[in-house]
Amino acid sequence: MGSAHAAVYPASSSSGGPGVSGCTGSANCTNESWGVDLNDNTGFIWSVAGGAGGDADLYVKVAVLSQTRAMSLWLNGSQIAVVTSNATESPRPTGKELGPFPVTLQAGNNTVELRDTQGTAEFDVHSLRVEPTIAGDDELEIGLWRLMSRADRGTLSRDAITGQLVGADYSGDDHQHWRLVGVGASKYQFFHEETGQCLVASSGTTALGGCSGSAAEWTVETLRARTVERPALHRLRSNANSCAIPSGGAQPTLGTCDDSARWYLEPVGFGERLASVEFDFHGLLLVKPNTNVPGVTQGSLSTSVVDAVQVAFEERLAYWMDLITDGRVAWYGSSVVSNDPITSLSGSGNENYLPAAVHLQQDVQSFVPRGEYDTVQVFFTPGDSKPGGWGWGPGSNYESNYTMWTTVNGKNTVASEWLSTVNSEPVEVFIHEPMHGLDGFYEELGVPLPEGVLHGSEANRYVKSKTPGRSYLHWYRDYWLGTVIASDDTYRGFGPRAFAQITPRDYALSPAVDEYKIVQHTSGKCFVPQGGAMKPADDTPLVLSSNCSTLASSFRVLASGVLKHLPSGLCIHPNQGTAYNGVGLILNPYCGPEVRLSFDVTSGGSLQNSETGRCVHPEGGSATPAEGTNLIFHDGCDEERLRFNLVLQ
Repeated sequence: MGSAHAAVYPASSSSGGPGVSGCTGSANCTNESWGVDLNDNTGFIWSVAGGAGGDADLYVKVAVLSQTRAMSLWLNGSQIAVVTSNATESPRPTGKELGPFPVTLQAGNNTVELRDTQGTAEFDVHSLRVEPTIAGDDELEIGLWRLMSRADRGTLSRDAITGQLVGADYSGDDHQHWRLVGVGASKYQFFHEETGQCLVASSGTTALGGCSGSAAEWTVETLRARTVERPALHRLRSNANSCAIPSGGAQPTLGTCDDSARWYLEPVGFGERLASVEFDFHGLLLVKPNTNVPGVTQGSLSTSVVDAVQVAFEERLAYWMDLITDGRVAWYGSSVVSNDPITSLSGSGNENYLPAAVHLQQDVQSFVPRGEYDTVQVFFTPGDSKPGGWGWGPGSNYESNYTMWTTVNGKNTVASEWLSTVNSEPVEVFIHEPMHGLDGFYEELGVPLPEGVLHGSEANRYVKSKTPGRSYLHWYRDYWLGTVIASDDTYRGFGPRAFAQITPRDYALSPAVDEYKIVQHTSGKCFVPQGGAMKPADDTPLVLSSNCSTLASSFRVLASGVLKHLPSGLCIHPNQGTAYNGVGLILNPYCGPEVRLSFDVTSGGSLQNSETGRCVHPEGGSATPAEGTNLIFHDGCDEERLRFNLVLQ
């Protein structure tokens, strides 16, 4: 089996200038969104983990501003190749991966360098990729891994105080990560990424220790293979024929190889397993530098912030999305500055003041054509006297041309912070907010989402990273890749099941978007929210009304059979969740494809709850109900007084 580690090492730095980590030589290098721009007499160096050593192929991704450029490639102080490319083959900023360059890595750490020795201008350096060439198809020897207890989803971690291995919430840091090196048929050593020590069987427990000897060898038994729906399950059997057993927040023990010894072994890391693009994500940044709401608030954004945030949205966001998804999600960002001031905002009192799509209809019609973008993100200031929150992602509706609407309050941000490729914040807000819209979009299409959805990190045992600049990138990574493990032993999140669906921008052009219906009782009255508002509060009851010609009476029938109120995006629920006798119909933000929320139309025209079989009645049962009569579920269907027609608008 191969012993060299497969990995990708991005070229990035904390700031431009001499002395930047990774840059070598006597001149400056400059941090860019795609990597590092090397200036005259400057090279770049990586420290590469070689595991137990072995043959490998090196690939370097570079970009060229102009003409033909060349630099020499070195391993552990010896030149191995000259890398040559030109602006046509490897244009800035896209670049191209060049290689393979065959090498033999020594055990432990190795140094790989690009040196300015060829008398030409220098490259922009994107990354170095290392691939073992012996038994390279062994998945377990590729990239970083995370060990999790099947019982409670605790992640095997090194406690910073005691040095012991314990179960803990997942922060995505290296004290919780492992690399596997094969030592025989189905046997592996687990190298701890933070310390370089190995997982060993020791006196009835599992611990960190030396990597020599049979105590550091484990047979990885696969109990269940990984699918897009479920994670793989494994047991780790020691050479003494006992298994590692999770013990909650305490040190794992050794014992009988039964169901208590089950582990998840999950691929993790950033840029460790480069893959082909599976999803193109298109967004527009609508920058509104000026706010002037008469008698309420006014303010403006600085030119430096306006300029920086556009670079962040178009370039830095592409860098972060590529990094956290191993290249599976490609970000395509555009930006436009609209200097017409915002003249109205949603909110009152001490609440956040935010620009909804209804406030910016001229901008929507000018810059957000239906079907061009998946998301539009409004970068604004709420003015000097009002709060505006940080980010807001309400989803899409007809007012946003069915483009997922989000807002970001740039009032107190610093221009330079938007341009970092080391600290994911504040750019992380551009990842986070559209995910709220995607939650609602994919939920309706039946894609299973994590418990608590996007704000459910703690419910799924994820916590903020302790590595500066990484924040919740590990949560977003697993969410985007569809590999958040739920308490029911399934995968949740986007990933292949979401990527196989229609995109939000294509859905905006589909016939389904324009299929609005009214739900009309045999009396001629229709479903409307109590009070007749187009955007009622959550859990507003539904009533019958003669006013059937406004958006307030418009609904869409989702593929799941759920009825969604068009202008508000709320869906019809039985009050308190189950359609018992006498339970009213209300509007609620959750629109998931659950049978308790689904309706069937019976042969007699009744609306029947798919779970209980009870049908919708006007409260009191009249065939000619009064204006404002509540709607309830009850036994009894297929009478003329219980007929409802779904009438296309």
